[in-house]
Amino acid sequence: KHRLLPRLALLAWMALILFVSSRSSLPGDSPPVAWLGQYQDEVGHLVEYGVLGMLAYLSLLPSLGRRRACMLTLALGVVFSLGDEAFQSLIPNRTPQVTDLLLDAVGVIGALVLLAGIVPRLKRHLRASG
Repeated sequence: KHRLLPRLALLAWMALILFVSSRSSLPGDSPPVAWLGQYQDEVGHLVEYGVLGMLAYLSLLPSLGRRRACMLTLALGVVFSLGDEAFQSLIPNRTPQVTDLLLDAVGVIGALVLLAGIVPRLKRHLRASG
């Protein structure tokens, strides 16, 4: 039961990414994203794949351990990004881009650095000082 929820959250997030990718145009002038200006697309990729990386890592960690969960999370993120970009090539007004793949990978790596690298060290530090 405790492993099902993270996996369902991961699948729901992946479905949301594909839903957004299926849109011919994205709302770029809405107040929540308009302040990003010309960087809306880049930040969008970093955030959506950062969340994907977090959810994938948290769903894989209990059964695989930290190192294998990191490797599989990165592989899953890159393969899903490739599929997402291929899917976008079928949507009118959308084009696949290599820079999007790179941003997606950076988003996943950022999540892994945070969850697998920084958080465990921070917890150890807090336990040692507390």
